[in-house]
Amino acid sequence: MTLLPINFVTDIAIDTSDVLVQSATNLDAIANIASSSGVGDDDEEEEELRAPPRKKQKITVGSPARPAIASVPIVAKPLSILSASTDSVREYISMISGNGPAAPASSKRKNQYLLPQVRPLVDSDLKFPQGLDLGHCRALWARKVGVGGVVEEFLKLKEGGANNDSPRVVFPGLDGKKVYLYHLVAVDRARALPSPRLSLDLLKQVSQDKSELCAKTILHLCGHKWCLAPDHFAVGSKVLNDEQTACHRFLQSAESLDEYNLIQQFCCRHTPKCWTNIYGGVFKDRVWWAAE
Repeated sequence: MTLLPINFVTDIAIDTSDVLVQSATNLDAIANIASSSGVGDDDEEEEELRAPPRKKQKITVGSPARPAIASVPIVAKPLSILSASTDSVREYISMISGNGPAAPASSKRKNQYLLPQVRPLVDSDLKFPQGLDLGHCRALWARKVGVGGVVEEFLKLKEGGANNDSPRVVFPGLDGKKVYLYHLVAVDRARALPSPRLSLDLLKQVSQDKSELCAKTILHLCGHKWCLAPDHFAVGSKVLNDEQTACHRFLQSAESLDEYNLIQQFCCRHTPKCWTNIYGGVFKDRVWWAAE
């Protein structure tokens, strides 16, 4: 088929019918030329050459589009207590909480230690009346056999010697290794009653190496390192732990509930607000140590 020239105006006949026929013929010719030469479709053709059409994938709601990635990071020095069995941890916590059998004093020689006991504090231990949304703190009492087989008890809020840290105990479930008691309490609670702020997956992110800035730590929401109340624990960053320590230091300086409320309102920038239980008596000096 012979295509007509594009400048078809000079070929138009004088007859009106011929004009219409010739014009229509030339218009069809122009359309054919444009179609065969690709005029007007350059952008689409180049786009097709650059990116060939992809096959549509059927995505089902609820099924992952890519393989699942482990959400628990690996820390260099995880909590050693995580390797202990659930039964051994539960039995030990039950015994030191006064729910298990206690060895009779007569079966021990003088100056030999018995199992310690964990007990909650009471309202009379408070410096001033306060609202305790999460209850009282729990503290550790060490026990040993004294003169005449009498069991002696003394408050243990920190490790003796040069280690001014949270109290530790000898745990039989790890071949008699000494561990932080609040680690034991936290693992026991996470296994029995996991929560969004304290679970095994979160505890696996906790590192005992304080140089791991990206690792997590166990926060004492009450501001007392010696506290053993599982409701006062949460897993968070070490940066948040340092910030909360500053808030606790201010809060524990309050001499009344009104001062406490003002400090909480204007000095703490966290949401929810930091809080603490302020105790007096034998806990007063040790409370200040816990805030340092």
